[in-house]
Amino acid sequence: MGSSHSAHSPAGSSGNSVSSTKIGLESGLRRSAPVLATVSCERTMTSNEAPEICPDLEQGAPRLRHPKACRLRTGQDFGRIYRNGVRVRGRLILLVAAPSLNPSVPRLGLSVGRKFHKRAVKRNRVRRVFRESFRLNRPEFPPLDMILIPIGPGQAYSVRDCRPELLYLAQKAWRKWEKRQNSTANDR
Repeated sequence: MGSSHSAHSPAGSSGNSVSSTKIGLESGLRRSAPVLATVSCERTMTSNEAPEICPDLEQGAPRLRHPKACRLRTGQDFGRIYRNGVRVRGRLILLVAAPSLNPSVPRLGLSVGRKFHKRAVKRNRVRRVFRESFRLNRPEFPPLDMILIPIGPGQAYSVRDCRPELLYLAQKAWRKWEKRQNSTANDR
C-alpha cells in the first residue's frame, strides 16, 4: 500500500483530517477521536443587550442573589407558616405567609406538587419562575416567610406575569396579617 493512510482506510478516500488521525487496529490501539479546532463563542454582553426581565443587570444596580438565608428549608418552618399564616390568592399564585423570624430577610418556600402537573419538567419550570420573581422583588418585600403554590396547570407562568402579582400578594398578605394582629390585640 503506497498510501499514507492506515491499512483500514477505504481505498478511494481523500486525505482529510478525520481519516488521517486513525490509528491501525493491528497495533492493539483504539481509534483516536478526530482533533477538531475549538472556536471560542464567548462574548461579553453590553448593558443595552441585557434581557428586560433582569433589571438588576444595569450598571450600578446591586446584584441580587438567592442565598440560603432567603429560603425556607425545614419542615418546621413550613408547618409554622401553614398553621399560623394568612392566605391570599391571585390569578396564578396562592401565597401563604407569616412574619419572618428574622425581620430583615423575607424567605421563600415552594410547594409545587404532582397535583399541579404530572410532568416534573413543568413543575420545575414553575419553581424557577417563582424563584426568579422572588429574587427580583426581594428588596421590596415586607419581612414575611412565604410559601408559593401555583393555582393551576392551564396557566402560562412567566416572570413577566408572576413578578408583579407576587409583589401585590405579598403586600396584601402583610396588610391582612397586620389586620389580624390588630383585631386579636383589641379582643384582649
